[in-house]
Formats: sequence, structure tokens, C-alpha cells
Amino acid sequence: MILQIAVTTDHELIESGPYARIRHPKYAGAMCLAFGVALAFLSVVLLSVAIVALLVANYRAGKEERLLSSSQRFGDWYRAYMARTERFLPRLSK
Repeated sequence: MILQIAVTTDHELIESGPYARIRHPKYAGAMCLAFGVALAFLSVVLLSVAIVALLVANYRAGKEERLLSSSQRFGDWYRAYMARTERFLPRLSK
């Protein structure tokens, strides 16, 4: 199923590159693309699709974060990572 979230034993927590500033760069990129296309075509339908993309990404990110911060996965390490990064957009100041 597309909404299934899983972590395997060989998963690693990456904290470099774009992940050093935000936790979900793929979702952020997809949302920017969706909103950009909606603005480029000035389409209410595409804007609706972009809003749905935002809601789905936010839902999935929340599920992923709950799983990754659980004691069965990365636990305190992921919670510390969450404390110093933002979900979709980087902080403007430290």
C-alpha cells in the first residue's frame, strides 16, 4: 500500500546534505513543484491538487516521524534530530 511506512534493520539516519536543514526534502520538493505548476498555469484545479499534496506529505511525514522516533527505531537520536531541523522548510536563523 502506498501509505505504508516501514524501516528495515539496515536503514541509517542521514543528517548531511539537505537533511542537515530539513527532515523531508523530497516532500518539500514535491510540494514546491505542485504549487509552482499551479501558479504557472493559474489553475484552481492544480492548486487543489497542490493542497492535497501538502496534506498527504504532512500526514506521511508525521507517520514517519512517529515511527523513527519510537524506541524500536532511532528513538532519542531522531528526537534530537527533530529538535534541530524543520520538517519541510529550513529555519531562517539558528
